[in-house]
Amino acid sequence: MTINQPIAIFYFMIAEKLTEPVFWVLAATAILNITQRRHQKHCEKKRISTLIWAALVFVFYVIVILIAAKEAISDYFLIAGVAIIAVAAYILRKKALPYTLKCTSCGAKLDHNRILYYDSNMCPVCDPPVEEDEPKPGFLQKLMKVPPKPEPVAEEPVVVPDTVDEVDWDSWKFTEQAVICYIRDKDQLLLINKKTGLGAGKVNAPGGRIEAGEMPLEAAVRECQEEVGLTPIDPEYVTDLSFIFKNGHSLRGFVFYAESFEGEMIETDEAEPFWCNIEQIPLGKMWADDALWLPRMLKGEKLSGKFIFDDDEMLSSLVEIKE
Repeated sequence: MTINQPIAIFYFMIAEKLTEPVFWVLAATAILNITQRRHQKHCEKKRISTLIWAALVFVFYVIVILIAAKEAISDYFLIAGVAIIAVAAYILRKKALPYTLKCTSCGAKLDHNRILYYDSNMCPVCDPPVEEDEPKPGFLQKLMKVPPKPEPVAEEPVVVPDTVDEVDWDSWKFTEQAVICYIRDKDQLLLINKKTGLGAGKVNAPGGRIEAGEMPLEAAVRECQEEVGLTPIDPEYVTDLSFIFKNGHSLRGFVFYAESFEGEMIETDEAEPFWCNIEQIPLGKMWADDALWLPRMLKGEKLSGKFIFDDDEMLSSLVEIKE
């Protein structure tokens, strides 16, 4: 079955106009894939995505070329070709669309480098870049007997400023990332007497370090389950906290808040949980920074805090409304 003459002419005109744009789209996709090969350690999913798009665009390009050359004017051919592309795109949609414009952790806008070359879809603060391994020497380098690299010069110790205004927070490399989760039941707030780790002996909320490959939200739920036996329901990311200690240790914290939960509260080796009236929070037994942001957070403000500590003593602080 063939298409009547007017429709065939219409298809031919459209195909003729699409030939060059589709070619350049195909070329751009191929070039992007080549550049992504240089970042394979953190760009494997997105590299596969561009291969999928290149294949789909190539099939479409072949159809356009055949129509433009008047080699294929059967509606069976046209319908089958477009259907194959549509079905393939639908089946592969999850692998073909791994891109996002904002950080999946903190919501910050991503630059083009993070959008195209990082599978994590997180900003440099939430997902600090890892130094790439040195490439192995090629045949010519071995043939020329490249001399060994000189011994690296010992790095100077990190100088920690005394005030938050002296720190370039956007480029500071944090030692670790952690979460904390506040669970509220009407006028009661869940707190813990912390038994181990940083802040042992202080009153805090359930929380801990983010494990490799784990998102902050996942870590917040896991830590509550492990420390107090409760599972927060729909915890919301409300505050981010950045700490730098004079001994060189630094920490970026994600604060979550939930008003419902499941499970039975238990005491563990890490924490002794207890409920406290929100008007009687023992701020004097908590980290000094808590008094600056916790009451405001409980009133619904979304905040960002930056702090300098010398052991338990807070030297400098800045708490702002999150943008």
